[in-house]
Amino acid sequence: MPDAVRMTGLSKSKIYQLIASGDIEAAKVGRATVVFVDSLRSFLRSHCKQPRSRA
Repeated sequence: MPDAVRMTGLSKSKIYQLIASGDIEAAKVGRATVVFVDSLRSFLRSHCKQPRSRA
């Protein structure tokens, strides 16, 4: 979880919300919540703003 917060700049509670909504995948390992890096990258890519073309 701390790495996901650092990678994204999102708060821990926002990441938990995204996990609960199914937007990113995670697993519980003991007491720790582990966020799948591929899932996090995919989520971030899907929310990238495309640069506007200058015509």
